[in-house]
Amino acid sequence: MVRLMRGNTSCVWATYILAQGALCLHRMNREKEDNGTWTIPALKEYFEARINGNDLRYEQRFTAQEAASKYAQEKANEFRGSLEDIGKNQMPRTEAEAMLKAAGEKTEALAKANSERISALQARIDRTEGRSGGLSAGWGYLIGAIGLIGALVAIVLALRK
Repeated sequence: MVRLMRGNTSCVWATYILAQGALCLHRMNREKEDNGTWTIPALKEYFEARINGNDLRYEQRFTAQEAASKYAQEKANEFRGSLEDIGKNQMPRTEAEAMLKAAGEKTEALAKANSERISALQARIDRTEGRSGGLSAGWGYLIGAIGLIGALVAIVLALRK
């Protein structure tokens, strides 16, 4: 027994074909001769109904396969298109390597320039510290000399009295 399912056209057509076959058999039984043998027109009608039913099923199968093949081809073309889009948006390896190499060289040049600037600033700081150290020592000597002169003057004045 064929069970009909919603949305399943093959079951619907199978039921239709079985109904047509049953109708054909009913007609043939009416056209039987009294002795129970089949008549030629009844057999012809029976076989034509079977052949037409098979033709109909084969046509449905072919149509369904064509639709499935067309759908699969569309999806394959869509997939190819998306791969092509991805390929267009991606950067070639050689171009990426060249960009990375150029960026690395630029970074090295900037690092070298910064290193030179840092060395120059360090030398400046050292000179400034040397001068300030020298000035500090000079002020110390000057204060010491003034103190010494003051002490000598005080001694001389104290000895004169």
